Amino acid sequence: MSITSISVKKETKEKLNLLKKIYEAKLGKSLSWDEFFEKLLEKERERVDFEVLELSDEEAEIMLDLLRKGRESWRRHV
Repeated sequence: MSITSISVKKETKEKLNLLKKIYEAKLGKSLSWDEFFEKLLEKERERVDFEVLELSDEEAEIMLDLLRKGRESWRRHV
């Protein structure tokens, strides 16, 4: 197995860590980062028909903040 890394901003990593903790709390167990991303990808594969995602208010706020930051970054490069 080869190990790789992904460079992300500190803020992004903090948000991912928060989402991971929320997910771990729902599952009632700790996950490695690999397990966390596999679970997310597994959920996404189940939603291939583009169902509307059901997020908690906290998860929705995190996603909106990530979207805003992504748009800000995009605007700087245009």
